Amino acid sequence: MAMPVQVINTFKNRWCGAYWQEHGLSIIPTVSWSTDESFDFCFDGLENGTVVAISTLGGLKEKNKFLRGYFEMTKRINPRQVLCFGKAFPEMGDEVIVVPYLEATGRAS
Repeated sequence: MAMPVQVINTFKNRWCGAYWQEHGLSIIPTVSWSTDESFDFCFDGLENGTVVAISTLGGLKEKNKFLRGYFEMTKRINPRQVLCFGKAFPEMGDEVIVVPYLEATGRAS
């Protein structure tokens, strides 16, 4: 996606989370990134030490690029735990809880 679309989608993600939280719901923010340029905004609005959700879907083919964003996320927000939808890379560490994608979506039989 074009960078302006990524920025607005990140804003929408954070706005929805803040709205739901304001209305008493517990939320786990989803974090996503693309290129190094997206690091300028994709971690904004996330509390330091929070639990976050990520997905490796689409990132499995570009492991180094994905891990660069993953390690930048851990540096900037120091998540307490990471829920990973899809397969985790061993380099991601022990704070990752793998959530099998098909099971999470109800598509596994």
